[in-house]
Amino acid sequence: MGGYTSMKGGCVVCADTPGWVNEKGQACQQISASGCSNKKNRGLSPNEACCHCGGGQQQASEFSYKVTPLVLGSTLVQGWPVPRTASRYLVDSSCELAQYGLTLDSTTGKLALAPGCHHVGCWNNKEPFQLTCTLTARQSGTLNASTSLMVYAGHFGYNDDIMLIASESSQFKVQKATNLWPPFTKVCIPEGIDSWLKINPADGTLTTSSSATQNLPEITSSYITGGVTRSMPCGCHCFHSRWCK
Repeated sequence: MGGYTSMKGGCVVCADTPGWVNEKGQACQQISASGCSNKKNRGLSPNEACCHCGGGQQQASEFSYKVTPLVLGSTLVQGWPVPRTASRYLVDSSCELAQYGLTLDSTTGKLALAPGCHHVGCWNNKEPFQLTCTLTARQSGTLNASTSLMVYAGHFGYNDDIMLIASESSQFKVQKATNLWPPFTKVCIPEGIDSWLKINPADGTLTTSSSATQNLPEITSSYITGGVTRSMPCGCHCFHSRWCK
């Protein structure tokens, strides 16, 4: 059988060796944990053929990496592997995290400020920056999976690139650096369907309006809140701007 198997405190994608049986004619699914051994039949032992015995056809688990938008001057740095599949994480030799005052926990894979750096952009990085690294999760000596780790730091941002509206009237406050001048403005694509989204020009706070959403077309997907399934109003992609000192 295929699927995820618990091995050494983690989950590994694994499939039992097809067609293999032990000397009693039992397939892997019929062998209990006490039946795992090194006794071979048809060239393989249960420890080599069966996932729950530590064998089988194993494959590294795929994962992605989540980084919340970073803001110059802020102390908030959040980034982590999703899901966490390993207890050892490595980056490629060309990764420039350290040059920008950032580091990565080799055990958890979490992004953090480097030792001696107390805020984003601490080492004379006054302008927005963007970098991409290859992150490898080492699940074992032979099982490794890699993904892209992308970091962007700007003059201001929100808690996430994608803001999900959990209620019909929500607010999203901006994280901002110290060198910004109002007004904050927004431009949304496609034009004309963003009347439900307002921006405070003084501080950049985004507010959704429940009354405006009632006249918008609806899509077939839905979300659940408070135990009630509701249709999700159309969304849009927005660009927000401000003046820098």
